[in-house]
Amino acid sequence: MATEYFDFNGTYYTIDFDALTKIVVTPMSEENKTIVETETTSYFDEEDEELQTQFITREYPRNQEFDLPKFEVLKFILSVVLEYHEETDSKLGMKRAVEEMPLNFKIAFNTLLQYGIIKEITE
Repeated sequence: MATEYFDFNGTYYTIDFDALTKIVVTPMSEENKTIVETETTSYFDEEDEELQTQFITREYPRNQEFDLPKFEVLKFILSVVLEYHEETDSKLGMKRAVEEMPLNFKIAFNTLLQYGIIKEITE
């Protein structure tokens, strides 16, 4: 059974979640995969002379980090593209409809297309 897609001027598009993730997730280098925390405790006698110093080191795995400015911009331009709604007159043609689209939609769509977040479906 073939999948049916919605047509956008004869082309079918989808959002590539892997491309989106690749842009917003900050890559971790090998030396940054863990967080090392060292706690120092010093023990003193009644005359404030140091008796002993104890060091405790803890190591934790680092969580995935996101590039927040990139995430916010991508969220915004995705909303521009996904929330755009304008009635078009099919009698005037698609070229005319595209020409009348607002600049923010055109820039958002082109940016998502350039970075591979919006991809053309080819089957």
